[in-house]
Amino acid sequence: MELRPWQKFFIDEALSAFKRGEKVVALEAPTGSGKTLIALSVIKKLLDEGRITKAYFLVRTTAQILAPFRDIEKFGIDVKASPLVGKERACPLSSIPINVCPSCPWRERPAPKPSSWTKLFDWIKESIKSMTCPYVSLKLLADESELVVMVYNYLTPHIAERLNIDVKDSLLVFDEAHHVLRLISEKSIAIEYALSVLMSTPQLLKALKKSSLAKYADDITFFRDAISRTINILKQIMNISYLKRPIRANAYTKELPSELIEYKELLEDLIKEALKSMDPVLDLLVKHLNVVDVLVTASERPSYIESGKLVARSLRPWLKEYLDEIAGTLLISATMPSKEILEKVLDSDVTRISLFDNKQALESYRKVFKPDNIISVFIDDYTSTYRMRTNRINIMKRKAIEEAVFKIISSEGGIGLLVYPSFSMLNLAKLDLSELSNKYGIKTVIEEKGGGILAIESVKREDRAILAAVAGDQITEGVEITDEKGRSRIKVVAIIGAPFPPPTPFYEDVASNIDPKRPKEILNMLYTEEMLIKVRQAAGRLKRHPDDKGIIIYADKRLLEFKNVLAPFGKIEIMSAESLLDRASTVASGIKV
Repeated sequence: MELRPWQKFFIDEALSAFKRGEKVVALEAPTGSGKTLIALSVIKKLLDEGRITKAYFLVRTTAQILAPFRDIEKFGIDVKASPLVGKERACPLSSIPINVCPSCPWRERPAPKPSSWTKLFDWIKESIKSMTCPYVSLKLLADESELVVMVYNYLTPHIAERLNIDVKDSLLVFDEAHHVLRLISEKSIAIEYALSVLMSTPQLLKALKKSSLAKYADDITFFRDAISRTINILKQIMNISYLKRPIRANAYTKELPSELIEYKELLEDLIKEALKSMDPVLDLLVKHLNVVDVLVTASERPSYIESGKLVARSLRPWLKEYLDEIAGTLLISATMPSKEILEKVLDSDVTRISLFDNKQALESYRKVFKPDNIISVFIDDYTSTYRMRTNRINIMKRKAIEEAVFKIISSEGGIGLLVYPSFSMLNLAKLDLSELSNKYGIKTVIEEKGGGILAIESVKREDRAILAAVAGDQITEGVEITDEKGRSRIKVVAIIGAPFPPPTPFYEDVASNIDPKRPKEILNMLYTEEMLIKVRQAAGRLKRHPDDKGIIIYADKRLLEFKNVLAPFGKIEIMSAESLLDRASTVASGIKV
């Protein structure tokens, strides 16, 4: 396996940092640099040197579990690796909120290991069809493996405890580590649903008395007063849950009865008993446990009312809880948060390594990914600030930017990606996009909440298309629309408005927790960092291959301040919205899109 110069640079720098005893190493490795190969090489070296005995490679989604195994096989990396998929995907009996493996009849029927983990999900289906348990097999293999690949969420402390995951003295590798700031321990439940479940306690008692667990009915009855008080508190929360803005709930949740902790323990015991006979009362018990579990957590943590839900959160990423016991953590991303933010949020020293730290490595990368392939256009007279969104002149400028993208795609072909700060902003543009679609005869697909994958599939078959999406949603986070050679079919990305997150009490509490003396300053830093990550992720949809060429339009004058961060490579032009429309063809011909 021959490594490229920039890959050797990242590997050597990361290994040196770990040898110095650093606990957090962050690699900002640009698109196409081979981030997965870099991470696997670091893992292999640390294992060979005996500095670690185990590593966990953490990815954002279950589908991304396959990527490290493709590189392991492609480059012949000699490491004993296996995936770990949770019960929701691999358990024949599906997922339930407590560990039933010790009493489950499937536990004695592990599935044989496949020849390749790149066919993981086919193997899971076939294993269940053959009456063997893939989940038990994955758990056993994970215990024996040097490298375990799994999604972030499985390392959330309360989930890791259920899965019996022990990370002591291990290396944790986080892919797409710009998400690390969002890895917050969180539990939530719809308030209306929680009320309906708790108010069904008489039905639970009635069902319990008719079941094989009838002797426990009096135990449930003992908690009826606590349940009644809880219902009254939830009704109070319900009365204010219809407010559009998120609000703190601690004034209410701190009044929740302490007896709920004991009630939760009772429900867990009853579920274990019900499982032995698969008693029909099991379903009701599980529903009550799910509700009570969230309420207990809400009484112990900062809690909020958001969109009709009660949400309990920690104020720091759960990674912080592991730093003292692990050998180290490697964060990799093309859009890494700043060293200052990482250190403040994780409350730890961070070694941040960028391609710009080494001239030779940078030059080797630029020979492959030519900077002149990308033109970055910054618009200096448009903004998406809340007060300006419905301003008549500002709307005209937005329309000019949108039409410029249609004009370029109409002339050059490919896909144009329009990225808006929020779904409300996208809704404002829908009518204008429809008119432009008719004018230029180009299919336009608008992302709906949760419908990013469907939107992508809808434009893939088009020679010319416009895809309108929201920053930070499915389409702009790690999605690729490429041809058979892996080249991006997106030729223009227009980020129409800086996607600053909306103000929330949660962010305010995080800022105060990080630095009580400078909460406003920290809050601004958090908002800015979140915005920049979303912008850079959206821009990254264009450049996936050394041959990719295109235009990135940063349409918000607030982004000019960050032009050197957003566009460290290639040509930069600054112009007005109207100039962009007038010069659309000229700008496009500058790189022969």
